[in-house]
Amino acid sequence: MKQNILQGKSELIPVHVSREEIKFMDEMQKLATGHKETVDQYTGLRAYPGMSTVIANPESQRMFKGAIHAIKTNALMPPEVQKAYESTRNKIIKKKVPTVPSDKDPQVKRMMSVGDGDDKELVMMPLDVVEFLDKAEGTKKKKSRLGLQEFAFFDNIFDMVGSAMASASKREHHFWGDIIGVGSMLLGGWLNKQADDQEEEEYRRKEQEQRQRRRETAERWNRGGLQIETKLPGALNRYTQKGLREPVGGNFKKGGMVLGKVLKGPGHGQEDLIHKDIPQNTWIHDAHTVANWGNGTTEHGQKVIEDLEKFAVKKLLTPEVKQRFKEAVKEKPLVKVPCAVANGERETPPIIVAALGGGSNDKGANILRDMTESLRLHKISKGHKLPPPAPDIIHHYKRTAHKHGMEV
Repeated sequence: MKQNILQGKSELIPVHVSREEIKFMDEMQKLATGHKETVDQYTGLRAYPGMSTVIANPESQRMFKGAIHAIKTNALMPPEVQKAYESTRNKIIKKKVPTVPSDKDPQVKRMMSVGDGDDKELVMMPLDVVEFLDKAEGTKKKKSRLGLQEFAFFDNIFDMVGSAMASASKREHHFWGDIIGVGSMLLGGWLNKQADDQEEEEYRRKEQEQRQRRRETAERWNRGGLQIETKLPGALNRYTQKGLREPVGGNFKKGGMVLGKVLKGPGHGQEDLIHKDIPQNTWIHDAHTVANWGNGTTEHGQKVIEDLEKFAVKKLLTPEVKQRFKEAVKEKPLVKVPCAVANGERETPPIIVAALGGGSNDKGANILRDMTESLRLHKISKGHKLPPPAPDIIHHYKRTAHKHGMEV
């Protein structure tokens, strides 16, 4: 083995991990690059340059953050998620770890021995991955006696995220595209829900700190005889913190109607950072629903929903429906509302929503909501197995509309 493996200018740095972690990192690197095994040419150690590709993906970043939050809060997985997790995890654990040249090197073995707990293996990890995990973990990183990186939560992080990615890959969808959408009802979605909770906690913590600083400042001035208000001019949140306008129209992680108020709920964690003005009573199809209609493909899902909209225009938008919609708008004009939406979501205009509801926007929204929820249940009906294909959207609409008292 070449000397000075702790020095040099490579972007890969040595990190202590466990043999179990190696198996999960092998799975993630294979998903990212197609090649599971990589050996560093300078050290003979196992190398994971493909983890840079994994960590560059926003969806996988959220899953890593979700895993960290779940571990720190001892969050319990729902039964169906636990079942999918254990099934995939057990398959990965049973795999063998092939040997590499460094396994027989005495110097490497001495360096392995100083690892913390089960972390008795050495691998070469990209610096950007180490920095991301160090920052996301939110805890002070440790160093071994040799100055190598040590992370308290690495075991469970790679365990959870590796299982989620491997489980989703079995659904025969491309990982970097719609795979997370399809896997969102299982482990991937649960981890993204944990990431949502983590973000909400962080925003609340920063808001409380801001209020506390304001109160302390006010108290100091008030003691000097000056009276100032302790009330904040505006609450700090995930949008104003980034210099974005408050999306009073809502967030649409679960889909929903633009009503001019904030809509919140658990679900997949795509960042809603596309801010635009959307008319009230527009229906927003969340990204997962779009992907579900497309059986894992967002582009096809958009086309499927477009087919429903064309059906509504051709068959449902009768003169009577148009008149009812016109009268409703005349009585209560539709205004455009600032909203936060994400790539992969789809807007269905108010008049189409009204057509789907027989002239009523409210009924149209309820039908679309029921269609979304039943589609999700349909997709997870086989548990961790390959989800069944989406039903024909027109027939699905007709059945749902019938439940709401409409004859189509």
